[in-house]
Amino acid sequence: MIEHDYLVLGAGTNGLVSAGYLTKAGLDVGVIEGRSFYGGGAQTRELSVPGFKQETDSVTHGFIQGNPVIADDELHLISKYGLDYYYPEEVFMNVFEDGTHWGMYIDVDHTCEDIARISEQDAEGYKNFFEWAQKLMPMLGASLWSPCPDFGMLMTLLNSSEDGQELMRALMCNS
Repeated sequence: MIEHDYLVLGAGTNGLVSAGYLTKAGLDVGVIEGRSFYGGGAQTRELSVPGFKQETDSVTHGFIQGNPVIADDELHLISKYGLDYYYPEEVFMNVFEDGTHWGMYIDVDHTCEDIARISEQDAEGYKNFFEWAQKLMPMLGASLWSPCPDFGMLMTLLNSSEDGQELMRALMCNS
């Protein structure tokens, strides 16, 4: 029987990162995965047309970019193992049953041009939403990698700035 200090169930991104930190701390870690592949939702596989690879579960792996595991290369995924991200101009495509489509691009103006082919009003609404969300990203991004304060403290923090008040109104669905 093989013995480990810790056993991680699931070789998805969270399980693998947890196992990586435990191993970095000098512990003996085993990882068990029930599927025939590891990586969880961060999968790119050839499923439909030969030669065409697509993400199967995850919409984006971009949220991890600000995490110290990537930003500070804490597990040496970049420096030792060569992790590299590819950022295509077209992030994803929405295709409808009637054949119409629109794409989301890194460039917001390009995205709005695509949306405008279907609806000028929606393109303008998306541009306004994007500009609003961009103002909030530093605050939201910082919150991803720190413990959440209790609800009262969170409301006090949000209420202390105009951007925080905007976010609080959005979260509470109150205009």
